Formats: sequence, C-alpha cells, structure tokens
Amino acid sequence: GNFAAEFPHLCFHEEHPLPFAFGPPKRIDVVGSFLLGTSLRSETVVDVAVEMPSDAFRSKDYLNFRYLDKRTAYVGELHRQLEICCSTGAGGGGGSRSS
Repeated sequence: GNFAAEFPHLCFHEEHPLPFAFGPPKRIDVVGSFLLGTSLRSETVVDVAVEMPSDAFRSKDYLNFRYLDKRTAYVGELHRQLEICCSTGAGGGGGSRSS
C-alpha cells in the first residue's frame, strides 16, 4: 500500500514503502501520569505504550527508514481504528472526541 495516500496527515520517508498487514498490538500498557495518579489536568488523558506484533517487520526493515515508516503507518491505522470505535461507541469507549 501507499502509506502517504492512506495517511496524508503523517510524514513518511519512502514514497512507496513495502506493504504490511495491520494486526492487533502484541501488548498495550497504560503509562504516565494517569497510571501513577499524578495527573493535574481536569480532563482525562491516558498515555499508552503499544508494542507492534513482530510479524509486521522483516529482517531488513532497518534499511531506508522502513521500520520508521511501518511504525508511523501502524500508529496511523491504530488512530483510525480508535476513531471508528469512539464514533460508534464500540469497544466501551463511548462518545466522540472533538479534534
């Protein structure tokens, strides 16, 4: 796929990077001030660390910024999936977030 066309708001190094299949994250952890209970904001903001599945990468992805482009595309697709869940109320998120 053409990552730049799929995610025009993100910046990619390669014009035509190698495609990869989006799979569910291997691991998701809540991190930061929400986890520690030290958030000072009135609105709830939760930081998460997401581990991509190992089958998303190939041995030579360190060349020509492929790793970085795949990581960027993965975050873009994750964002798209979360927007869908939030707008439909699926996944327990409920409601929509204004941008």
